[in-house]
Amino acid sequence: QINQDRSMLISPYHISEKKQDEGSLPAQLLGVFDGHGNGGEATSQHSIDTLPKLLAEKLKTIDDENMLENEEAVSQALKEVFIEVDRSDPTNGEAGCTATVVLRLGEKLFVANAGDSVSFIGFYFEGPDDKQQQQQQQQQQQ
Repeated sequence: QINQDRSMLISPYHISEKKQDEGSLPAQLLGVFDGHGNGGEATSQHSIDTLPKLLAEKLKTIDDENMLENEEAVSQALKEVFIEVDRSDPTNGEAGCTATVVLRLGEKLFVANAGDSVSFIGFYFEGPDDKQQQQQQQQQQQ
């Protein structure tokens, strides 16, 4: 059976022509696409090939300096891109895929989901015990 699942990680995700050291907002884009039906692999592949470029084009219309304050515009861009990718499905509705996309802009995360896939976001904070444990492991390896 053909694996219909696809994923992507783009880091750094370049939205504007500026480089990050020139004042561009640091960004990453990741996504998981679970294809289903006859041709689900084509739909999920189409999603990872199309979504990043479409989203960058939409985000370019939002002023870099106001992007973090304009959460509604970023959310709307994600919604519109999901609709555009769905409408341009190469299987013409014979197949499909669920989609979970996370866009990191600076310190903010925007999560978009279509379909019945469940997603979890976890955070890891290094504490004082972790540093001690790392030092002990390094000493044992020497």
